[in-house]
Amino acid sequence: ESLLTAYDAVRPLSAAEQAALPALMRANALIVAWYRWRAFHIEVADAPQEARESYKEMVNIALLLEEGGGARAEVKRVLASVEAARGASSQPGFLMSLESWLCWMIGSGLLGSDQRSEE
Repeated sequence: ESLLTAYDAVRPLSAAEQAALPALMRANALIVAWYRWRAFHIEVADAPQEARESYKEMVNIALLLEEGGGARAEVKRVLASVEAARGASSQPGFLMSLESWLCWMIGSGLLGSDQRSEE
């Protein structure tokens, strides 16, 4: 939350960015899952089992970020908190690196997601 607040102080997120962030995070998780699967099943066929299974972490994150999921609700709560801290603002812009970071934070259990699906 503090990282998003600091980022917002430099360049506030527009309402459209705030609305799109959970879906962007989910899409990012799915893209990384696909990349890991391809990399460790096709490109490096003899990859260690841990690497071959690494795509599942991102699949779990994507599942948590589905509409109505606990992680998506947490992202929306953080965004609402930041919005309340600065008041209404609607400067345009685009956000991708913060989205990736938040996705990692949720997957690591550091952002307060409520549960993970087991594969």
